[in-house]
Amino acid sequence: MDLEAILLADYAVLVEGKLNIQGGGINEVRAPQFPWVHPQLSLVVRFRLEPDEAPADHTLNVRVVAPDTHFVVPPTDISLSAGGVVLTGVDRFVQAVVSFAPVPFSAPGTHRVEVALDGMPLRALAVDVSLQA
Repeated sequence: MDLEAILLADYAVLVEGKLNIQGGGINEVRAPQFPWVHPQLSLVVRFRLEPDEAPADHTLNVRVVAPDTHFVVPPTDISLSAGGVVLTGVDRFVQAVVSFAPVPFSAPGTHRVEVALDGMPLRALAVDVSLQA
């Protein structure tokens, strides 16, 4: 299973195998003051299954980490079940949305959204959090 896409959005939901994303592509948050509570963020992930790969259960691990390495929100682990496979023609995908609400930012700096599968790190998204101009 290969990570094909990862996206941070204001809001996302997975309905009947389709991703509905609003405000996607976030890589910065501008706060009017600190501390600041952002109402919600959603992480969208999409994995591609190889043609000969049998669907299997996995655990998606997501961590939102502040510059001082503390967790911004509690670590989240969700099950990606074999039953969640989305078939589109010959391509097979497993998709998931992890939403966090509220998201408290205590200070400016580069925050990270870290994604792992079964405890193996895959990718981290950098999110620049700063004061509005």
